[in-house]
Amino acid sequence: MGQDMSQAVAALAELLDGPDVDVALDALHLIGPGARSVLPRLAALSKQMDATCTKPVEPSRLVRTVAAVATRPEDAGIALQTLSPILRCSSTLTSTAEAVGRLGADGRNVLLKYLRDEDNTIRNRLNV
Repeated sequence: MGQDMSQAVAALAELLDGPDVDVALDALHLIGPGARSVLPRLAALSKQMDATCTKPVEPSRLVRTVAAVATRPEDAGIALQTLSPILRCSSTLTSTAEAVGRLGADGRNVLLKYLRDEDNTIRNRLNV
């Protein structure tokens, strides 16, 4: 976006814990790399994902936001902390795997671990 968005990012980060989480994620996605300070909050949000992968947020929004924000190599670690738990969500498996794969060698290692894990179904492993 070209301008300093730090105040907006801080305000949007506060919304991640409330009912406006979807709006906040959409805005952070649009801000992109300028919102990288929110990556730890996104990691915490992904760890709260329920067993049905629908709450507290739709995983596709979270994946899309992380992919837009975490663009530097040094973002890979925190981005993987966010995306790895979402690999269990079949509704976003392909998009999550694509986002993880873009995170360099560490991302590829996460995908290889997923592929070797026999607890994951053959169908899901093939989708990855």
